[in-house]
Amino acid sequence: EVDHRTDIWSLGVVLYEMLAGKRPFHSEYEQALIYLIINDDPAPLKKHLPDISSDIVRIVNRTLEKEKEKRYTSAADMLHDLKKYTESLKQDTGGSVDMRAMFRSFRKPQVVIPAAIVVLTIIILTFWYTDRQSNVSWAREEAVPEIEELVREGLYDRAWAISRRAKAIIPDDPDLEQLLTQFTWLWPELETDPPGARVYRRPYDDPEAPWEELGTTPMDEFQLPLGASVLRLELEGYRPVYTVPDHYLQDFPVFALDQPERLPEEMVRIPGWDVEIGDEVIELGDFFMDRHEVTNREYQRFVDAGGYRDPSYWEHPFVLDGDTLAWEEAMVRFTDRTGRPGPSTWEVGGYPDGETDYPVAGVSWYEAAAYAEFAGKSLPSVHHWRRAYGSEFFREHVIPRSNLQSDGPVPVGELSGLGPFGTFDMAGNVREWTFNAVGEDRHILGGGWEDPEYMALQSSNTQSTFDRSPMNGIRLVLYPDGDAGLDRALAPLEPPSVPDFRAMASPPSDEEFEIYRRMFAYDPASLEARMEAVDTARHWVRETVSFRAAYGGDRVVLHLYLPRTGSAPYQTVVYWPGASALALRSIDQKSAQHQEFIVRSGRAFAFVVFEGTLERHDSERSTGRHAFRDRYVRQVKDVMRTVDYLETRDDIDAHRLAYLGWSWGGYWAPLVLTLEQRFHAAILHVAGLSNFRPLPEVDPLNYLSRVTTPVLMLSGRLDGTIPLETHVRPFYDLLGTPEEHKHLAVAESGHFVPRPKLIRESLDWLDRYLGPVIREEFE
Repeated sequence: EVDHRTDIWSLGVVLYEMLAGKRPFHSEYEQALIYLIINDDPAPLKKHLPDISSDIVRIVNRTLEKEKEKRYTSAADMLHDLKKYTESLKQDTGGSVDMRAMFRSFRKPQVVIPAAIVVLTIIILTFWYTDRQSNVSWAREEAVPEIEELVREGLYDRAWAISRRAKAIIPDDPDLEQLLTQFTWLWPELETDPPGARVYRRPYDDPEAPWEELGTTPMDEFQLPLGASVLRLELEGYRPVYTVPDHYLQDFPVFALDQPERLPEEMVRIPGWDVEIGDEVIELGDFFMDRHEVTNREYQRFVDAGGYRDPSYWEHPFVLDGDTLAWEEAMVRFTDRTGRPGPSTWEVGGYPDGETDYPVAGVSWYEAAAYAEFAGKSLPSVHHWRRAYGSEFFREHVIPRSNLQSDGPVPVGELSGLGPFGTFDMAGNVREWTFNAVGEDRHILGGGWEDPEYMALQSSNTQSTFDRSPMNGIRLVLYPDGDAGLDRALAPLEPPSVPDFRAMASPPSDEEFEIYRRMFAYDPASLEARMEAVDTARHWVRETVSFRAAYGGDRVVLHLYLPRTGSAPYQTVVYWPGASALALRSIDQKSAQHQEFIVRSGRAFAFVVFEGTLERHDSERSTGRHAFRDRYVRQVKDVMRTVDYLETRDDIDAHRLAYLGWSWGGYWAPLVLTLEQRFHAAILHVAGLSNFRPLPEVDPLNYLSRVTTPVLMLSGRLDGTIPLETHVRPFYDLLGTPEEHKHLAVAESGHFVPRPKLIRESLDWLDRYLGPVIREEFE
């Protein structure tokens, strides 16, 4: 077992070699060398240097003691002996030193060089060692507690900055490693074409922060703090790429780097992906999108070039209320405030003074399409626009840095609302026309400067093609040749619909429900449980166990986190994670954002590894509605079988069990809470109904009214994945739980709830329905 005295031994090895000219232990073979270090003493220094001082020999020999208790306890003690030796030299000369004699002696090369090197080495290594010990002390005694406090407050970027410094000093410290799992997530891999790009990171919320280098592509999985980060990929001779990593993204792309002459400076490359259109999955390739909205300056060129006088730019028929207008009839509708050709917000054929770099606004869809033709580009399809806009992971960061609910537009690029692939202002400033038709209308997305925040999250917003609202603007794309899926992506869309779940809810009769219930029944059987692994961390012991599943010959895997505080038998929270568990391969890739605070409250946390997730991941998933149904029947059985196992343990209080479902796990909660009656409370983090309707026997809508368990729901007002008003509130309203035993807590956030609110609401709910526990360390 090593400690600081190991460094003292290492210093002794260095000093021995510098004095003797040979290492104290030497062998050509590693195993033999290890044997010599453990069992043999080095040759006496006097064998190599007959005139060497006995005091120096004693100092070096003490550093090389095999038993660490016999070595110096610190570098300071060693320095003390060295100082005593120099004092003894003065005493030997009557309190003074003959400097001339010393210089005559030191002028001898065989004396001066070794002596100078030894003295300098001792001084340098002493200061290095003292500084290192000071740094280790800071990392363990100051940094770790500070990181812990910052994580508790949800200040992940500040915790990350300190953890990077601490990890460089104590790279394998178990407390630090356990802390990192609470506020970081793993980006599985990062590749560029060509490889060799340097990767830099900065916090999303601080555009002025310095960039920190993470490595060079290709990179295997690496940690990033929860929240949003911006990565910059740089390779000499290529345009830099900016991306905002998203842990909900399962198709981690290879980022193609472009040489300046092949990519217009004002555009960014968006990686290709698979998109579901209707009943098809379409593969769409990379494309290029304007970094900013089209400005007044750019649109002025179109007007000045006679764009409103040249029919060749206006290739789409002008259809209004079922009638097709002639080109001349349409053009009279596309004039500015003074009757000149141009956007509705202009005068005398030009934009207002001082607004050169503002986004052009007040254009119809036909004007946007004509400008795209003039510029040699295209209006984006709805699918391409949404790809560039991104997912829920960072919308709560984009929207506060975007121009919404304001008095007017701002110059492009003035705000820091960066999208996942390097675009700006896709939320707010001006709405952006897309290509796809919906009847006579077209989609216009992103919301404008006067719109409320939720408009920026609307994935389906249509306007008349002749609408010239002051908030209507343009952003263009370039599609490379040969994209086979492009025609399908540009095809007309069905009118958007918002399901009325309350009207759709038609609970099955008791007779029908009994048939559903039988699908989840299983015969009691021996669990044949076995311990697979035990891991320890600062706040818990994690036991990984497996036991027989309720189907086939499979085994359920359970990661059971037992608290270091509190006392057995423990209240226990059974966890169904979010859908990211379908993409990851190991529990160690999952953030510990839920289990950490539950365990620190003195409760156990049962993380169920469902069929198809984490260590039970399968790359070949069966598709189809019946295969989907069968899998979720098995996964609900995994929960029930987990409760069977918990009941066998003396250290678990089987009468105080709760269910925690996050996103995906919240969606399936109605089945779990109806079919498994041994839960006494439930917490659903960002849960709600889905437009997807599975077969009736596994449709959560058919189970909601039969839930009687006390339920806490935590949701974000800005959640675009599971919208609050249309998908969360119906879920909550249809729950059969009595009003006094259910609660919906709403945060000003997206598809997550900020950590302080999540912890406070969750632990209060568990205290209320399972009973309080001692939370010594947590408090």
